[in-house]
Amino acid sequence: EKAQRSLKKAKQAYSNAGELGEKRLHDVNSLEKAVTREVQQLEMAVSFHRKAKEAVQIGHLMQFRKHWEDARQLYLKCGAAASRQEMLPDLEDLEKSVVVQEKNLVSLTATLTACEEALAAR
Repeated sequence: EKAQRSLKKAKQAYSNAGELGEKRLHDVNSLEKAVTREVQQLEMAVSFHRKAKEAVQIGHLMQFRKHWEDARQLYLKCGAAASRQEMLPDLEDLEKSVVVQEKNLVSLTATLTACEEALAAR
């Protein structure tokens, strides 16, 4: 948002600067497009991040993995913006907790299988 405000001020200044401003205005417009694209990527990443959290809450690990990967890729493209706002670290922490849940699920499944085999052997 700060970058967008600065770009808006620069556009206004160059618009009033005559011929020299016209040349610089093109550069500002290009930069504005890049900033807008990064903001959109960050918003999409936040949306996927939210969906990943929701998937964990309802126990859909496959959906979590899909949304987690989509969010991670977009956060990585956004670079400093995602890291500075603790978005990427938060997503990575969420993934660590899911890995623990997955290990617990595998262990529980193995225990249940052993119990079923023991009962079947009786």
